[in-house]
Amino acid sequence: MDAHSVTYRGASPCAGFSGLRCADVLLEHGFQVTILEGRNRIGGRVHQEKLPNGQLVDMGPNWIHGTDDNPIHDIAKETGTETGNERYSTLMWDIIQDAFLHSNTSGDETDPSKSLLDFFKSEVIKRVPETEEGYERSRGLILQVAEMWGAFVGNAVETQRNLFCASTYHKILEHVAKPALDKADIQFGTIVSHIRTRDGPGGKVMVGTKQGRAFEFDDVVVTAPLGWLKRNLDAFEPALPPRMTQAINSLGFGCLEKVR
Repeated sequence: MDAHSVTYRGASPCAGFSGLRCADVLLEHGFQVTILEGRNRIGGRVHQEKLPNGQLVDMGPNWIHGTDDNPIHDIAKETGTETGNERYSTLMWDIIQDAFLHSNTSGDETDPSKSLLDFFKSEVIKRVPETEEGYERSRGLILQVAEMWGAFVGNAVETQRNLFCASTYHKILEHVAKPALDKADIQFGTIVSHIRTRDGPGGKVMVGTKQGRAFEFDDVVVTAPLGWLKRNLDAFEPALPPRMTQAINSLGFGCLEKVR
């Protein structure tokens, strides 16, 4: 049986984690894979830059959300990616849980001028005594973690488990990208403008780019970001079904600013 020719495409970007993992799966099944990537690098939102002092930092995500049955967490362990001390996040969630318990059982006795941060500070002092080596740093880190996740206070925090990638995501990205880098045809700087599917049995999928190039494939898997899909629904011919466009338009996500 002849291998099929498959392309993963997304204007900005397509060689992100979804596209790279999808390429890996299809390569395992004998497909010939082409990845059309709008940028000049892999990784999508997962990428790093070096500071003037040589320190490598994540410009995108650097948390692993959930450690149970999480393949990213498994890859982090396999690649030796250093994660932040779980003790700090565990202490933070314990304090949040105690804060809600205190509010429910002793709410009438609570000083209304005291905030959750005040409760945190008093509890951190109790849980990280001065007799502990490096206690000031430990207290500060717990408070920093609490401030970073302040937006999630009020959720079922007792079920939240998150790890910080202290050594960045670069080893994880390298692991996920290796099959595609070794075996797939990655076309960098290729921004797709339209995807046209021909009718009939054996119909090919035509992919056009802003650079004026045209590609023909048996199948196309689109792993573009949600924002690109929202702005480019007219790139698909024929149009996507109403249920899909409605789902795309109804979805949304927030933004987490990072200061280095």
